[in-house]
Amino acid sequence: MPSTDIALLASDGGRVELPRPVAAQASLLLRDMLDDATASSLGSGGDDGGAESSTMIEIPVDVVDTVTLERCATHMRYRYNNKMTELARPLKGNLEDALDAKDKEFLSDWDETITVSMVKASAFLNCPELYQLSCAKLASLLMGKSIEEIRVTLGVQNDFSPEEEAALRKEHGMEL
Repeated sequence: MPSTDIALLASDGGRVELPRPVAAQASLLLRDMLDDATASSLGSGGDDGGAESSTMIEIPVDVVDTVTLERCATHMRYRYNNKMTELARPLKGNLEDALDAKDKEFLSDWDETITVSMVKASAFLNCPELYQLSCAKLASLLMGKSIEEIRVTLGVQNDFSPEEEAALRKEHGMEL
């Protein structure tokens, strides 16, 4: 069977390489794309009769920058054949208490910007474990913030009119 690596081509022109099994285990999107690429090469006579060969499949990831893709790849490599423990939902207590040492280290330098980027990247790549971890980190960062602070963190504009805000406040008893 051929040995296949993939190169993820980032939005800023960077390139992140991963072994195919690592990418296919971590990302449902990449698994499907790799299955399609394999099927099309076999269907077009790309099979060399089982001789060992090495191919590189390039996959554009136009919505994720190189630094974020590198972070995703780091987590994919670490979690290859090392399944993450399911995190409680809703998150109870401190996120750090629910993580193993490697995931604590992985998250240690994440600020709000990195966290939001990782949520978006893991959602795009359809990496369930990384998405769960990223969302848990984001939830822990948003705990205790006002709606306005959350809007600023997530880059969301308030599109409610003053009348709509007043009606929502009255209906739900919360600050918007």
